[in-house]
Amino acid sequence: TFWKLAAAFLFVALASSGLLVHFVPLLLDAKLPPARAAALASLVGIFLIVGRLAAGVLFDVAFAPRVAAILMAASAAGLAGLALGGADFAIVGALAIGLSFGAEMDLVGYLCARYFGTRHYGRIYGLLYTVVLAGTSLSPLLYGTLRDHSGSYNSALFISAGMLAASVIVFLTMPGFAREKLAAPL
Repeated sequence: TFWKLAAAFLFVALASSGLLVHFVPLLLDAKLPPARAAALASLVGIFLIVGRLAAGVLFDVAFAPRVAAILMAASAAGLAGLALGGADFAIVGALAIGLSFGAEMDLVGYLCARYFGTRHYGRIYGLLYTVVLAGTSLSPLLYGTLRDHSGSYNSALFISAGMLAASVIVFLTMPGFAREKLAAPL
């Protein structure tokens, strides 16, 4: 379970974090005026908040890994749409980034507690968060490198959509929560 979560969180961090940094350059490459690119980039922050709130609400009423799978599938479709449609799909791209990155941060803590309880929560959360930070650190470099080698961001967007799709598969294969794990003594 730990390794599945680590893989899913790494995929999500690699897919979405770099686009946070490269979203405005991507839009500028698509010949949008700088002011319009910046305005569209501000939507990422709004959608990130929406993603966090939506994930939190949905975790209360549905099995969290399935919620994560749905959010990451929507994000994967959004990134693929951005790659295929260019600047015309910039709002969809902003939504995809915000949903995936916003939900991921809530998922780490929530799933860590649900799967592993509180006895070793700090240690396990720290390890999973380290995986997220590693992906977050590498992602902008990978986006930039792919853009430099190919001349556009499309390959990075398609690869990121694939990584989000891989996270969907991982989330769909997660086991149910064990009730006794929640009540583990400190």
